[in-house]
Amino acid sequence: MYEICKKVFPIEAIIQTELFVLNTLAWKLDIPTASEIIRHILACTCQDFDCSCIIENADSYAALCYLDTDLAFKKPFLLALASICCAFDKFRVREFKAEWLKIVGKEYPFDLQILDHVLEKIQIKINDMWMSSEYESTEADSPL
Repeated sequence: MYEICKKVFPIEAIIQTELFVLNTLAWKLDIPTASEIIRHILACTCQDFDCSCIIENADSYAALCYLDTDLAFKKPFLLALASICCAFDKFRVREFKAEWLKIVGKEYPFDLQILDHVLEKIQIKINDMWMSSEYESTEADSPL
């Protein structure tokens, strides 16, 4: 932090401030949720677009991930990324998704094979839910 502040503040003041913040938070330093990460990633990468529909759908996919015991233990960043990809797929912007993943990968490196595995698990979960519903599966009604 001392380096980040360009040595403007004495190190003792930084330490005191950090301790004050930690005590105020009762030392509860929770990991951000997938939904929080979804908003952050899209805010950083899609500044010129209204992403409200993508966020809404990605949040639903992220919530679905927490219902699966295997997916629930994945890193929130990975769940967020996979949820955004599912939302892009739902809106059939696969070319945009491919370019977007390249941009995200430069800023936030990730393992594409692991992402593909998570996407596959989400799609299986969605298909299982879809097949167990009373609706007939049609292309127009499909969740993906």
